Amino acid sequence: MKPKPSSKPLSEVALPGDLHVLCVQAREAKLVYEQVEEYFEHDLSLSAGDVVIDVGANIGLFSLALLRREPELRIYAFEPIPVLFEALQGNAERHAGGRLGVF
Repeated sequence: MKPKPSSKPLSEVALPGDLHVLCVQAREAKLVYEQVEEYFEHDLSLSAGDVVIDVGANIGLFSLALLRREPELRIYAFEPIPVLFEALQGNAERHAGGRLGVF
């Protein structure tokens, strides 16, 4: 089931690595980006062909970070909040090349 489009406008924020993403609040997106980068300090291992399920994906920053590190992943990202889903879907279209399924 596809969430209803939100009435809240999305904005675009530039993050490190020339990553431009859709978000609700730029300040929050920058904070989440920094937190996601910290996840990789804990020996997270990825291999080509792995499947990842990202529940509560927000705008997709964790999923996009995974794909930057291992392009041959298949990721399924779930986000129930309509405005965040809208940003997640837009970011997947911009940056994931069909490797990120959004629900």
